[in-house]
Amino acid sequence: MALIGSRPADGDVASRLVVLADQAAEAEEWIQEQQLLLLATLGMSSAAAGRVLKAPWGQQSGRPGMIYMLAEALTTSDDHAALETAQVFIGAKSEHFGLVILSAMWARRDELATEVRARLAKVVLEQRQTTTEPSWILDTFSGLTLCDRERAILEGLHRGDSTRMIARALNLSPRTVEAAISKMLHRYGCASRVELTALNLLAR
Repeated sequence: MALIGSRPADGDVASRLVVLADQAAEAEEWIQEQQLLLLATLGMSSAAAGRVLKAPWGQQSGRPGMIYMLAEALTTSDDHAALETAQVFIGAKSEHFGLVILSAMWARRDELATEVRARLAKVVLEQRQTTTEPSWILDTFSGLTLCDRERAILEGLHRGDSTRMIARALNLSPRTVEAAISKMLHRYGCASRVELTALNLLAR
């Protein structure tokens, strides 16, 4: 069953998949169990992820090991480790698994440390720019795209303009410009304007 590009199961379906996976395990149909738990895990089912982490095949190499890595990344409290796992998947041409992890992290981005949020935004932006396959997951990263005003303000920052210069050029108040910059700094996890411009958002 192809998973690339497929949408995850919703909550009710994911719960049913876990039940079917349990039945497959009882019948010692391990491959079927793996597939069902994978589909449910992609649907963000914590029950499915928990089953994967306890499964006897979880430490095997190949596809079982990948499913285990996915479940571990979706349940760990170590955000750095989860992000690294996502990048490993992406680097290994398993973008779908990596994007699922990134999507789960993005859904709770306000809880992430600034450094992690910055890395997360950078990885997602890179994927948007380099991916060759259409992915519905990339469309779920709301808030990453610059609006026209933000783009104009960022262009000013790239030129080295001060807040007042940008405000004057755009016919805005300095306070409005400052608020927009602060919002972008928070969104992309940047500690300074220098870090914000270094993301090269205007090229994305």
